[in-house]
Amino acid sequence: MTKKNNLTLSLKASEIDGNEKSYAIEATGDQKSILVERFNLVSLSTFSAEVTVKSKADMDAVLLEGHIDAELEQACTISLKPVAETVSENFSLLLVSPEMANSMDEDEAYLDVDAPDYDALEGDIVEVGELVAQTLAISMNQYPRAEGVELNVSASANVSVNEAELEKPNPFAALGKLKDQS
Repeated sequence: MTKKNNLTLSLKASEIDGNEKSYAIEATGDQKSILVERFNLVSLSTFSAEVTVKSKADMDAVLLEGHIDAELEQACTISLKPVAETVSENFSLLLVSPEMANSMDEDEAYLDVDAPDYDALEGDIVEVGELVAQTLAISMNQYPRAEGVELNVSASANVSVNEAELEKPNPFAALGKLKDQS
């Protein structure tokens, strides 16, 4: 049975075993308000997650897998008009010792598209709610743009542009011509 929780869900890593445990997380009204301010949102009407947690004894690690759903609004990066967004993302995160994380960094494991995302687990507490909130932050559109809004660089006095760069030919256009000739 899945237990209902909010974003304060924390687990002791030492008590997590190889048996998968499932948790349903739903942000409370106050927690949504805090996330709106923290992530600079216009609004966050819903935010929930389904998370499974289990130990990976062969790696001395904790694996979190799940799915987040959110309905939110962000300010358009150009016009500042509200832009509605639906976030529906699966995630997988492997929490390893700081030494293992350093080793994985040195081996550039983060470049392997098939490997789960990983992070160092400092101490014995797995802040599941915080990890779910961070997953929302990286899953949102980082540059929301209202429909039909375009950045007119030449007409904007507040945007600095290297004009010489704008007049240079696109290097890929030359490659396209070569492809057409073959």
